[in-house]
Amino acid sequence: MIRLYQLKNMTSYLCELTGVSRSGYYKWLHHTEKQVIREERDYQDYLLLKSIYDEAKGKIGYRGLYMALVELLDKPMNHRRFFD
Repeated sequence: MIRLYQLKNMTSYLCELTGVSRSGYYKWLHHTEKQVIREERDYQDYLLLKSIYDEAKGKIGYRGLYMALVELLDKPMNHRRFFD
């Protein structure tokens, strides 16, 4: 809202109106760009894993996925990343 309608001097009022602290608003504002980048990276990882899974026709487990990633990537992703 603040960016859309250029309400630069209304930040305190709008935060008070919505029950959000100013510091919380600015923290959210700062982290939205990082969140978008992380979601894009997650989606690219998903597409990579999905392509390996589809290539194996659904008959591949955790270890098979991991070994396929070791072959494809210089630095394989952590096994916890598979299940995020």
